[in-house]
Amino acid sequence: MNRCLACGSLLVEPFYNPGPQPLAAFNLPATEEAAKNAQRFPMNFHVCLICGHVFNVDFSVAQVPYGADNNLMYNAGAAWDLHVVSIAVDVAMMATSIRDSRECDGPVTIVDIGAGDGGFLEKLAALLPETDRLIAYEPGTASADCEAKGLETVRDYFIPERDIKTVRPDIMVCRHVFEHLENPQEFAGQLARYSAACGVDARLYVEVPCIDKAIQNHRLEDFLYEHVSNFTWFSLPIMMSTAGWETIDTWTVYNDEVIVWCGYAAHQVFTKHLWSPQQTLTQTRRDLEEAKSYYRPLILWGGTGKSASFINTLRLGVLRVVDSDPAKVGKRVPGTGQLIESSDVLASEGPSNILITTRWRAADIYSEILDKGIPANVVLVVEDSRVVQYTKDMYEQEKA
Repeated sequence: MNRCLACGSLLVEPFYNPGPQPLAAFNLPATEEAAKNAQRFPMNFHVCLICGHVFNVDFSVAQVPYGADNNLMYNAGAAWDLHVVSIAVDVAMMATSIRDSRECDGPVTIVDIGAGDGGFLEKLAALLPETDRLIAYEPGTASADCEAKGLETVRDYFIPERDIKTVRPDIMVCRHVFEHLENPQEFAGQLARYSAACGVDARLYVEVPCIDKAIQNHRLEDFLYEHVSNFTWFSLPIMMSTAGWETIDTWTVYNDEVIVWCGYAAHQVFTKHLWSPQQTLTQTRRDLEEAKSYYRPLILWGGTGKSASFINTLRLGVLRVVDSDPAKVGKRVPGTGQLIESSDVLASEGPSNILITTRWRAADIYSEILDKGIPANVVLVVEDSRVVQYTKDMYEQEKA
């Protein structure tokens, strides 16, 4: 079953299948015979009904002889050159903003993923201080052109897990690369994931061809085997969002034939609020052992659902269990087997030590304790991994 390469939707349908075609952008035969006998590849484009992304479901990167020829879709037009300069100016302004926001005036590190012949970085270098670090990642033969321009060059693919950790980029530029990737959403996700994992607050700048006009004007020539993905103005930001990026801006350039997107890793913000469940479990178990020793006997309020999860996870299978739901009374706690008693029995017993097992229902349970006149020495809950007393002040605040 085919999933959209941009948003992951299964709502896709056939769009265009002209039959097998030769490579058009990564192969330039030297002879007529070689040209006529060029290997052909399946062109089976489907369209996503959610985001409009058009992609070749029969593409296989393993079948493409990348290497000998680089991308031959060269554009030396004056308008294109102005476009590249404008993008360089945008990235330079972003670099300046990053530099100005720092307490110390340190250099900005910019990596160009799939740098080609280094033309973009060469323009960008002219706009930045010499102290800034610009790195061209280019696995193809054009890496020699990058080196000839005096650029710091890595003759390899950019591998997020390895390179984000070692280079720690402030800005990652990825121009006309995503349309060639077999799994573009996965690569975007790796960039976000390892930025967060390495504590790198990087900005990402993406540029891809825009297929919207080709569809509107019925242009068949825009569909190439090398372009696995054909992005719409809608599908690119959706892909980046689902891959863990927060959009700063999306716009079209070059007569609306190109989409530019920039943003930062949304996962960066989210990871600041992540917690360690294992550390929580260790701390809570330690507190509960102390509570069981100090408050004797300790009675659990709640025996199914989240309460059962609480009891099993924290190994509380030896403690007595009560519940106010008549449908649960007389049944057993799943996994641990305690008999679930009616909470009403506590009203006729001596003062109890009660541990509420579902924090989200604490106010309601405390209210029942008060309404039923259940005498309680103490009512406890787990709050931020610690066992604490549930006070009347907490109750008044939560019921408001």
